[in-house]
Amino acid sequence: MLEVTYHASVQKVRSSHRNAVWAIMTSIIQAGMFVGGFYLMFYFIGAREAKLRGDFMMYLLSGIYLYLCHIRAVAAVSAAEGGTSSLMQHGPMNPIVAIASSLISAFYVQTISLLVILFALHTFSGTVTFHNWKAALCGLWPVDCWPDG
Repeated sequence: MLEVTYHASVQKVRSSHRNAVWAIMTSIIQAGMFVGGFYLMFYFIGAREAKLRGDFMMYLLSGIYLYLCHIRAVAAVSAAEGGTSSLMQHGPMNPIVAIASSLISAFYVQTISLLVILFALHTFSGTVTFHNWKAALCGLWPVDCWPDG
């Protein structure tokens, strides 16, 4: 069942684009457009001078990326193959595998594109530090996200 889920996830990533790299680049470009739009909006409103602890771009990226991950996960699960799909005629395929593979493929693209964006932010703007990295990953992978203590 895990092998079928893996192959269905790979097929889902490649179904919308010819290869996975282009899907990741599209996700990076969309997130960059969102961040750029919100940065301009906050600049013209005057909220850029607000007293925030930490990096302003990380503040924007955390909210925007949480939103994008949620929207894409919900869209992937709702667009998963149903029980009457022609893909379900294959022996080991079932709706649970289709839903899980859709969700895994959406989170795969989002996680890789987030890592690329964070690497670029760290490279071009300075150090990117996380006080609590478990809570920072809470939007993508909700496992043990509560701070210790």
